[in-house]
This record gives sequence, C-alpha cells and structure tokens, in this order.
Amino acid sequence: MLMRYRWLSVLGLMLVGMVGCGPGTTSATGKVTFQGKPLPGGSLTLLAEDGVAYSSAISPEGVFTIAVMPTGTAKVGVLPPRGGNSGKPKLAERGAGGKADRPTRGGGADAVALPEKFADPNTSGVTVVISSAEPVTIDLK
Repeated sequence: MLMRYRWLSVLGLMLVGMVGCGPGTTSATGKVTFQGKPLPGGSLTLLAEDGVAYSSAISPEGVFTIAVMPTGTAKVGVLPPRGGNSGKPKLAERGAGGKADRPTRGGGADAVALPEKFADPNTSGVTVVISSAEPVTIDLK
C-alpha cells in the first residue's frame, strides 16, 4: 500500500513539473536585407505562433534585436525607413513657379521603396525560424 502512494507521489510531482513546460523563449537578432542589401533603417515586426507581435527598430546597417520572444516560426512585417514609403509614389511639393515637380519616392540617399505587402506580417509571405539566439537573415525579395 505504501508503495502505491509513493508511485502516485512521484507521478504527481512529474505532472506538476510539466505544467510550466511549453515553447521556450530566446532573444532574436539578425539582419534585414532588401534585394540582397542591408535595409538602412525602419522597423521590424515578428508575429509569433501564439499571435503576439514583437517589434524592433532596424539600425542603419540593417541589424535588429528583440530581447525576448518565443522560439518557433514567426511571420515577418517590415516598415521602410523614414523617407522611404511602401512603394507608392508621392507628388513633390510645388516649386517656386507653382508647378509640381515629377513624382518622387521619398527623400534621401537611404530611402527605400518597399512593396506594400511587406508592411503586414499576415500579407508579407515572409517567415523566419527563431531558435536559441542564433542570428537570422531576413531577406525581402
């Protein structure tokens, strides 16, 4: 009889220990590239499998860091750097003569026009596997 209670105690402790087990967490670091070149700024959103979004700024060298997020596959969303846009031309301001200049795609040498689909993790078609703090490269094509 005593042996049966010991067995149930061990089984109970095993079940209690397993309650907290689930997907692990890690930091997510890496580089975002567009057409093979580092994306010079902007913001990154990783949508984890549990539906929670994790965000990071993208450095001028294309590097991002998210301190803690679940391991697993995440959907990727990227907003372009300031001065860029999501692929839609905008009209330049009117010049001194009152005539509008030709359409432009943002300002500065670092301006990047990303296709609009990349802004939303649910429409970008880009995923990344986050595991044990291994740096990843996210290449937007």
